[in-house]
Amino acid sequence: MPPFGEKPSCPYCGATLESRPTRKKKCPHCGSYMFVRGGEVVTDEEAAIRDWLDAVAEFAITRDEFDRKREELSGRFGTRASVNDTAWGLLNALVGRVDGSTLPHVYWQMARLVSEEGKDPKPYLREAARQQLLSLRNSGARFSSGARFVQVFNCNDPWVCSGCRALEGKRWTFDEALLRMPIPDSCTEPSGCRCWYSELPE
Repeated sequence: MPPFGEKPSCPYCGATLESRPTRKKKCPHCGSYMFVRGGEVVTDEEAAIRDWLDAVAEFAITRDEFDRKREELSGRFGTRASVNDTAWGLLNALVGRVDGSTLPHVYWQMARLVSEEGKDPKPYLREAARQQLLSLRNSGARFSSGARFVQVFNCNDPWVCSGCRALEGKRWTFDEALLRMPIPDSCTEPSGCRCWYSELPE
């Protein structure tokens, strides 16, 4: 951010701006879209990086880690790695490091990335659901109440598809859910299933 009283400049062409943008705006000099993050005028790519780091804040990935991974991938690819390629590399590295309760969140973020690229998110959503079931079942080993069950919960909004809405109120044992995988396999929402499991007592 420039010193107080100093006019901001376009992050692309460096031209001085008459006023500080407060939201997405096209530069009057070069025509590129500028974005505002944390009070700072940034490029679309910089905004995408900051937005992604905010979205995965639970993993405590720092900007330095992002930049190092991007440099590493760029050297391997022979060209500058994209924001999504770098994000994917960081998420992939987490798979072998995080515990079972965190692993579903890694796969959910992977699903979001592939969905943004127009690819099918279901394989990653399926793995997220499987890991969540395994984590819930393992945590249930601490209890002595006998067999436990799971139920699917959805976001209860207009974007819940008919397939997921039909699951409301149904319950399965862990083994049944792992075999049938009702989520995400019942989902017909193109952008991806947003449902999750919750454990129920016997």
